[in-house]
Amino acid sequence: MSSRNRLLTIELILVLCAPLVAQQPTAPRASGGPFVALYNPRFIPAAQADYLKDSDRVVGVSARGVSKAFPPWVMAFHHVIQDRLADMPIVATW
Repeated sequence: MSSRNRLLTIELILVLCAPLVAQQPTAPRASGGPFVALYNPRFIPAAQADYLKDSDRVVGVSARGVSKAFPPWVMAFHHVIQDRLADMPIVATW
């Protein structure tokens, strides 16, 4: 498989797999902060993400055999998402 085909496959997987379900933060908000960070978001299988269209964009991350997709509207609200890919902590920001 060529590098280009591999990248296209990863993009397709990110669009179709593991979209984020918007939720309330599980950690307390810092007083006076302009936004509410999202900690350890929950994900659902792509087959259950009937609110996403094939043309919707997501911010995708992939490492250590784990891929996740964050919809821009969730990132725009929270601005900072703290999560994990396998055992590796990550921070996604918009």
